Amino acid sequence: MVGIKSSFMRRSDVSKRVTVVICAYNRTDFLRESLQSVLNQTYKDIRIVVLDDCSTEDVESVVRSFDDGRIEYIRNEKNLGLVGNWNKAFEVCDTEYLNIFHDDDRMFPWMIEKLVWVLDNNPNVVVALSGKFFTLESSAIPSAPEKMNGLLYEKGEFVRNICSRGANYVVCPSAFFRKRAIDSAGMFFRDDVGLAADLYFWLEANSKGLPLYILNSPLLEYRVHPGSFSNTSGSEKWIFTHKRVEDLIKGMNIGCDTRKLQETFGMMPITLYVRREGEDFDPSRINDLRRRLQEDLGWTLSDKALNEAVAVGYLGESITAVAKGQAGCLDYLKKQRELHRRGFPVPIKRQIKWFLKYVLAPKITGKKL
Repeated sequence: MVGIKSSFMRRSDVSKRVTVVICAYNRTDFLRESLQSVLNQTYKDIRIVVLDDCSTEDVESVVRSFDDGRIEYIRNEKNLGLVGNWNKAFEVCDTEYLNIFHDDDRMFPWMIEKLVWVLDNNPNVVVALSGKFFTLESSAIPSAPEKMNGLLYEKGEFVRNICSRGANYVVCPSAFFRKRAIDSAGMFFRDDVGLAADLYFWLEANSKGLPLYILNSPLLEYRVHPGSFSNTSGSEKWIFTHKRVEDLIKGMNIGCDTRKLQETFGMMPITLYVRREGEDFDPSRINDLRRRLQEDLGWTLSDKALNEAVAVGYLGESITAVAKGQAGCLDYLKKQRELHRRGFPVPIKRQIKWFLKYVLAPKITGKKL
């Protein structure tokens, strides 16, 4: 089809400054929306590469359905996996800036414009990132903020911030890399830390003195769905990879208290287990996981954190159905009472948060998820 290059050739005459690499593996329905969101950017002068990691679905046909000369399609000779494909993106990029995007997420129309502005106006910054707008599958795109602020993180400052927050709040598809600086520093995503590879990268880069800049407003829709990598990851893999992150922080010897991170990291494998098993989850299995986290890793989960982890795994789909108008509040409350009966009461703070976001907000705005 006109405008689509089927293989990558390194070019000596590079006129574009930004490459967006969409790392794709199946999920063709989501890919179509992801690619369209890149094409809809207010910043138009970009190179777009769809990097197909040996999908079994026909990704190439989806790409070729877009008649746009900025798009290139590359199919890997063998499956590299999620992190391997991220690193391949560095190899195929020959422009000043690089964004590694996901095939199931959507950019807000002003994302590239805002992050290019950050890098252009802060020549010492190596990676510019933004917050993420979590959605379950799909939702309406919010209006562009009138003003954006951000923070510059010099050596060690981002590491301390992550430990203080107790959670990672920036993800790979929100990142814009200054390619030459990344190459000079010899940075890459570490395959042996799996799903934690992006967090590991930010921490390692900041510990080496590479400045990060984070905008305070979300610039993308980070979609959570049954086929997303975070949902298909097993509990054991999650525990192992995030223990590597904790070890990295402790090895920096900068006096960071990792207890909040331990609790956050420990909650996720329990959420994954409950989400996978649904109504068939075994409370004794949850208690076994909690005990193992304490005995093997020294990660202590409070009762409140344990109950929240179970609630997110068990009730997440129900509250989303309410927000979409597919179920009533009584259906959700029935499941919540069942969870309480099984010994896992939903924390009050979580109940209020869900009510405001998924029940009250859709009624006020008239918009369903």
